[in-house]
Amino acid sequence: MAYGSLEGLKEILYQMSQRTRFTSDLSMAVVDLEENYLEISIDFGPFFKELVGFVADELENN
Repeated sequence: MAYGSLEGLKEILYQMSQRTRFTSDLSMAVVDLEENYLEISIDFGPFFKELVGFVADELENN
């Protein structure tokens, strides 16, 4: 799965940037991710746990 590694993510973002009509360098987002990985993971962990719970509740109630 391409999203399972930073290199794969960079490739997918590059492919997406090639499809835009405007100048886009989405693959450079991986540089920001690498530079700020610890901070992002600290914030993302609790958010993702909350998101999973929310989706589970939505699926159960709808």
